Amino acid sequence: MGTTSAVCMKCGKFKPKALGKCAGCNFVPSSSEDMARSLILSRPFDAGQEVVGLPPEELASAAAQIKAGTPYHFDPNLVARVQRLHQAARAISPRTLLYDLVRWLLPPVILLAGMYWVVWRK
Repeated sequence: MGTTSAVCMKCGKFKPKALGKCAGCNFVPSSSEDMARSLILSRPFDAGQEVVGLPPEELASAAAQIKAGTPYHFDPNLVARVQRLHQAARAISPRTLLYDLVRWLLPPVILLAGMYWVVWRK
């Protein structure tokens, strides 16, 4: 598998990115449901407080199944849950990300600056 991280849900070829274009069949997941299914057919990753994706052995099995012409069975509840997670992640604005970055990094930076000041002021 090398640098591949996902399986194309249409042709079963491995591809570098779950939401990227498949080099084998040119399929690009565009609907919310296709994106969720493509994320499920990827290596495991943290999505908030949940883990989405399949272990490498299951990905290989899913790829072989799809290549053989048998569609992969997606649990409808899992697809709906991944859709919600993906939509929530896409709804986070850059401003919110910046605010969270400052909120979490500012206290340690202030603490380190204070310690530096105390140590080097003597």
